[in-house]
Amino acid sequence: MLNLKNKDEREAFIIDYKNWTGNDGVTKLGIWKSIPELDLNFYRYDFDNGAALIVTEYKEYKTIYGSDLWTRTKDFKKDFVTEHKFCLILSENDTYVDNAHTSGEIYHRTYTLNGCSMGTVVDYMTKNRLFL
Repeated sequence: MLNLKNKDEREAFIIDYKNWTGNDGVTKLGIWKSIPELDLNFYRYDFDNGAALIVTEYKEYKTIYGSDLWTRTKDFKKDFVTEHKFCLILSENDTYVDNAHTSGEIYHRTYTLNGCSMGTVVDYMTKNRLFL
């Protein structure tokens, strides 16, 4: 069971998805699924209440600008950057769906690449903290 006391601890837990451990607190979960041909990695954390959080890690080709605002047009490069998206999968009888109206998010029962925001995951973890 997770013992996260506040929003900052919940956000830190989510951001640290590469170092998630199992319920024993020791076993490192690591990559749950990988699709090397697409350079996709999936990390999964199963909450005690039946919900799951899946983080999809992918590469995105971006323009990276220098730190000096005035030289931005000169000081930039294009490179692959690792990005991630969150997907919160709720169990069938989870009442969060009935009570949730956060940012018009759609709550899923199966994996969806569009996923949800970190704020939604934190909100879910806060409202269900006794059951996670």
